[in-house]
Amino acid sequence: MLLTRFGTRVETPRYMAPEQIAGDPAIDHRADIYSYGIVGYELLAGRSPFAERNAQAELAAHLAEQPRDVRELRMDTPQPLADLVMRCVEKDRHLRPQSMAEVLAALEEVGWPTSL
Repeated sequence: MLLTRFGTRVETPRYMAPEQIAGDPAIDHRADIYSYGIVGYELLAGRSPFAERNAQAELAAHLAEQPRDVRELRMDTPQPLADLVMRCVEKDRHLRPQSMAEVLAALEEVGWPTSL
């Protein structure tokens, strides 16, 4: 059995927000919005933004590099949906949607089903 110790992180580098990687003590729900954006990017583009890198290089990219626009990889993505995904993966959490309610409203605007 593997146990973690207090103060250690157990996350998947591919989905970590820049503020998580930096160890920002003011981390909040917007880190989850970043992770959600990475999943959306993968669903639309068929790969994560920095998939071709090793874990350490991927972490560095999450901190410093803007991903390619999802429409460069999947041109048939509706522009409003691509814009939302790219807003979700903004490095600066203040530029991301500020709540999942905001994300859901944007998804509804583009006709994306938000409930079953």
